[in-house]
Amino acid sequence: MYEGGLVAKFGIAYLIASLFTDSKLTPVVILSILTVGTIAIDSTPKEDNPQIVVPGATIAVDYPGATAEEVEQLVVRPIEKTVKLISGVSDYYSTALHSRAEFAIFFEVGEDQEEALVRLHDRFEKISQLLPIGASKPIINSINIADVPIMTITMSSKEMGEDRLKILAEALLDDLLVIEDVSSAYIKGGLNGDVIVEVDPAKLLASKVGLKEVVTAVRDASVTVPLGPESVGDVSHMYVFGDGLTSVADVESVAVRASVDKGEILLRDIARVSGMPEKWRETISLFGFGKGEPEKRELAPEVMPAVTIAIAKKRHANSVTVSDKVRARLAKFVAEHDADKVFAEVTRDDGSVARGTSNELFHHLAIAIVVVFLITYMFLGFKAACVVGFTVPLVLGLTIATLSVMGLTLNRVSLLGLIIALGMLVDDAIVVLENIYSAGGSNAEQGNKKNIVISAAAEVGNPTNIATVAIVIVFISTLVITDMPGEFFYPVSVVVPIAMLASLFIAYSVVPWLSFNFLDFSKHSAPIERYLDSINAVYKRMLMSLLDNASVRRTSLYLSVFLLLAVMVMPAWQFLRPSGVGGEPPPLGVLLHSMPQIDTNTLNIVIEIPPNRTLMYSQQVAQEVAAGLAEKESVANFQIWLGESGVEDFNGILRGTSSREGHNIAEIRVNLRNKSTRSYTSMDVARELREMVSEIEAKFTGVLIRVVEDPPGPPARAGLLAEVYGDNSEELREIALGLGDVFQNTWGVIEVSDSVFEDVHQYTYKVDERALRRYGVSRTELYSVLNLAINGADLGRIMKGGARQERHILLKFPFSYVDTLVPLENIKVRGAGGAEVPLSELLTLEKTILSHPILHKNGSPVAYVTGEMGESVPLYGVLDISNQVKEKGIGYNFLVNDDNVVVSADKEGSAKAVIVWEGAYDQVMQAFEEMALALLISLLMVYVLLVYYYKSFAIPVIAMLAIPFALIGVFPAHWAFSELFTSTSMVGVIALAGVVVRNSLLIFDFVFQSLRNGEELRSALIDCTVARLRPIVLTAASIFLGSAILIKDPLFSGLGLSLVFGTVASTIMSLFLTPVLLYFYLKRQQIG
Repeated sequence: MYEGGLVAKFGIAYLIASLFTDSKLTPVVILSILTVGTIAIDSTPKEDNPQIVVPGATIAVDYPGATAEEVEQLVVRPIEKTVKLISGVSDYYSTALHSRAEFAIFFEVGEDQEEALVRLHDRFEKISQLLPIGASKPIINSINIADVPIMTITMSSKEMGEDRLKILAEALLDDLLVIEDVSSAYIKGGLNGDVIVEVDPAKLLASKVGLKEVVTAVRDASVTVPLGPESVGDVSHMYVFGDGLTSVADVESVAVRASVDKGEILLRDIARVSGMPEKWRETISLFGFGKGEPEKRELAPEVMPAVTIAIAKKRHANSVTVSDKVRARLAKFVAEHDADKVFAEVTRDDGSVARGTSNELFHHLAIAIVVVFLITYMFLGFKAACVVGFTVPLVLGLTIATLSVMGLTLNRVSLLGLIIALGMLVDDAIVVLENIYSAGGSNAEQGNKKNIVISAAAEVGNPTNIATVAIVIVFISTLVITDMPGEFFYPVSVVVPIAMLASLFIAYSVVPWLSFNFLDFSKHSAPIERYLDSINAVYKRMLMSLLDNASVRRTSLYLSVFLLLAVMVMPAWQFLRPSGVGGEPPPLGVLLHSMPQIDTNTLNIVIEIPPNRTLMYSQQVAQEVAAGLAEKESVANFQIWLGESGVEDFNGILRGTSSREGHNIAEIRVNLRNKSTRSYTSMDVARELREMVSEIEAKFTGVLIRVVEDPPGPPARAGLLAEVYGDNSEELREIALGLGDVFQNTWGVIEVSDSVFEDVHQYTYKVDERALRRYGVSRTELYSVLNLAINGADLGRIMKGGARQERHILLKFPFSYVDTLVPLENIKVRGAGGAEVPLSELLTLEKTILSHPILHKNGSPVAYVTGEMGESVPLYGVLDISNQVKEKGIGYNFLVNDDNVVVSADKEGSAKAVIVWEGAYDQVMQAFEEMALALLISLLMVYVLLVYYYKSFAIPVIAMLAIPFALIGVFPAHWAFSELFTSTSMVGVIALAGVVVRNSLLIFDFVFQSLRNGEELRSALIDCTVARLRPIVLTAASIFLGSAILIKDPLFSGLGLSLVFGTVASTIMSLFLTPVLLYFYLKRQQIG
């Protein structure tokens, strides 16, 4: 009645086994697979994480003199309307500043980079027509994740100046750019050798020399103009006017005024000429060693000037190969140059990280293979273990070769897919091999050995096919996961199905061939063989007790359901407990998060300083942090970036911290001792550093210092991110400040920040029109002189042979003037008749507040409040904060309803803003929603497949019933190991669905075959279930021990726990609950 068999339709096992069992072709196929697999492993590009493509661009438009409000209306709004029309745009961020508009545009994940940018440029071709007169043409710079540098080399010295360091770096840069797989490389930091002319206003006044005279004199002296060639006879000569200025001495000697009556005034008489002093720097780069590198720290105990070379690889290049070539070039370069005075440190190396990741995971894979071999040996004997062990490299070779053809890389996630598949891919070989042994028996004769092998493989073909297809369906369903998590887990969605299909082919071709040629059934023995009858007898008695004793059956069923309900409370308890979702996690609770934490060798420290502070102030804060880092045993070295962000990385691009500039910008990249040489994790170091920087924050008003850990997967813009949308910028400001206070007072929330900008003073020079007319001074002349006093001027170039970059001569006023206010009485402008008029006679100064920047996201005004979670995870922090603002409101002026709509406290119903939660919270919600959808789709598709196979609606339900009971092992395991339940844990749960179905099918098909042969239901079910005990336990043990190695990996420990302990729980249910339910269902059908 239950056909159980699509023998004609699923006769794949018989056909393949017949073709390969005694064929001469089989060894050729084996050799070919091993060869192709070896080549693929060597040639397939390796990287740490999968490359996620997120096309984007930044756009800047200058609109001099306009307030932020004017920029918003006249520049931002028109451009936002244009961006909205571009297909494929995911999010766009706008900032209206005084005199400037800035935009960051991101396309959907996976969009083609070139096509996306073409669409963007096409839309912006005619944008200038929509912008006001005086606005600049938009400057568009692409954001390409593929161009993010994979390596950085930092050169520093306590003896050598930055200009010499930069020359050295430029020479090394030339060597690196010739490496084939390097797409680009550039230098960051250092000095160009610019010359500063710092005029003395008092000397200018005394000598009666005007600023414009200084500018004209130096510019004239620096001119070098080609006059063209001239031929004299057979020889052509080139003529040049002027030899320019080549040194500081040349610049000092420029004659500013030379006349018979007034004498000669040289530039040195009225100005100080020098190289770039630190006070005039726009950016500073420093490098230092921590106690993690004691020998180097002893040589260089203080921070040193530094120059960094950033190197990016080509799109599909192997990062490991690029790393090796760059390191080889560096070693050669250091050997050929004065290395004693320079530290040349590789401060970022994604290639080495990728190699370490690959080696570590291949090591895990090797351990798993050995474990599977030992398990097979225990159950089936040495030769059988060799057969199963031999299939593993074949399946892996086929899989990796397929990945290489598909253009995928070997990375942490694809190798994870191989480890997940390992426990399941040997199942096919084990099931086929075990049945061959069972069919062969102890008296099998060589004459009928081929038929025995082929028939045995064909006998388990149907359930093996269906089980394998079920696992393929389960993992393909994860393709519904979208955005960056979808891109991140894509290799798993592809690798496992490929590996399972490859294992099916190997199980039907190579296993029968090996069994036929090398196994002797009559000598079959395994260490567990002597105990097998006893084990079977115990299991048979337990199964009979469940079938015959209603009390035992009822108790077992109730206990199973109770355990399932009890463990389901573990992740839900923090939501259900009377004290609320906030506060410390419950003792038996399991926390939910998007991704686990990961132990890395790097950390970033981002320092946020009030915008009205100088670079010297930023340096003071950063060096205070550096002093603490230098004393840490965990810190190998660190690099300080002042005035700009450090070398960009994927995390910084998506968090919006990778392209910041300004005197208030400071960032420190910290390289820790290699994790192989320390007993603590980077998470431990981060906690320690947060305590350190909190003490430093207290010393500097308005300074926020954030310790940013490298994310294990797709980064979020912040752990906690509240986006507050509304029309009134002042109300948004007030709401954001109030919401920030709630963040500060919420348990576990740290590093709270907001987008509310501090007041920045603006000094407006008001012109006295009457005075201008009285003294005969034009506005143009007045502006020109004032602009020179405040901003200085570029006076020309220093001509140095072999220079890679232009060296400029820059006019500056004394730093004390521009750091405070320019003394107008000391600066004069020439009026009518040559009279020199102090600027104080023409200008008055008015102090105002600069208009605050206005932020938009996707065309709507927005304010941000961010934070991170210290002792908990973002999901609970967001829910806690959300509950607080709904109960207590925000400050005294605003209430929040259940829809997160902010309304006036005194006039309820008047909407002021809406709070939208993004960041890691949104990642958690999206990840679990989509993975739950993937699980639902996979269960539905597997159910449909089983309905088609069994021609029954009920039997597939029984076959799949053990799936939810796998959670009995999953959640307690996460609690016992103090692990978060994350996306990787959920992948393990999804994988369990395939494991459960496989176990059920192994029992069901044999039961139905026995029933078709006329055996009585009860004895058929007991005999077939007992007969399937060994292969079920063997495959479960393979998954259990093969996946156990993952528990050691911080990134994939959750997945390992789900697979290992979920397999235990589901196998127990498959061996006891499933057969009992099947028995009573079939018995009822017979009675009916």
